[in-house]
Amino acid sequence: MEEKINQIESEAIEAIKNAKDLSSLDDLEKKYIGRRGKFRELLQEISQLPEKERPKIGQLINQTKKKIEQIIENKKIEIRNWKPEISAAIDITLPGEKISYGHLHRLRK
Repeated sequence: MEEKINQIESEAIEAIKNAKDLSSLDDLEKKYIGRRGKFRELLQEISQLPEKERPKIGQLINQTKKKIEQIIENKKIEIRNWKPEISAAIDITLPGEKISYGHLHRLRK
């Protein structure tokens, strides 16, 4: 059971690191932590374990779940604070390019 928890943890961390936007992070949060997530499935499997192992495995699952939640929150903050480097090269105080409307009449050329 511990191996399964560690495998899900490493899989989740890798997926979170590769997430590029908030919607993909929300999907990952649902997949791992949500109501029908993988950690919920693990908690339901505890009933099949011997009585002596249940508290230990339960604590491990909860610690891992909290760790994943923290990593997701940190990644969300990182994505929200990310600013493209192009914005530094554009000065929004400069006047824009002149837009020409219409065209010259063909006899005026």
